[in-house]
Amino acid sequence: MGPTLALSILIIVKLRIRLRSLLRPVVRYLAFFHYNTYYHEGDGKLTLGHRVGQCNVLFNTASGDITVGDYTIFGYNTMILTGRHFFDGGKRVSLKDIDLTQAVLKEHLGWGGGPEEVPPRGFDINIGRSCFIASGAIITGGVTLGHGVLVCANAVVTKDVPDYAIVAGIPAKTIGSTMSDENPDTRLRA
Repeated sequence: MGPTLALSILIIVKLRIRLRSLLRPVVRYLAFFHYNTYYHEGDGKLTLGHRVGQCNVLFNTASGDITVGDYTIFGYNTMILTGRHFFDGGKRVSLKDIDLTQAVLKEHLGWGGGPEEVPPRGFDINIGRSCFIASGAIITGGVTLGHGVLVCANAVVTKDVPDYAIVAGIPAKTIGSTMSDENPDTRLRA
């Protein structure tokens, strides 16, 4: 290896080290927005506790408020939905007086339902501290999750969950406890 090649390699190595130290803070800053993203839709109040981790979470406060306790983590693509739609006679309330088979101009049909179809309050969601809501899980309005709860992937929570419960399925049912003495390595302390 000639002296010019060795010098070139040394310059490239030093340049890479210099660039790495300059770019690392930029990458960390951008990664924060990738890993801590959420979408808040609705007029209700969203309250997030200290150090809540969310990865592409949808918070819908159309029919109530959402409160999340400290140190709770949300997996990718979870949905926390307070929104409800009223039905009457097999149709959404905003479409009740319209014959859908005869409607010529479909543009006038209610898109989101409006206030007569979507209740503005009464379906609050409260999530305790130190919970883990796994990817794809859905929590519907009017539900309270206790402290230290584990919601398994793709579960649909429709009822209250007690402290330290593990829930899974559609609808979610209790399948265990995060305070189990059987495996102390998996215990969760809220």
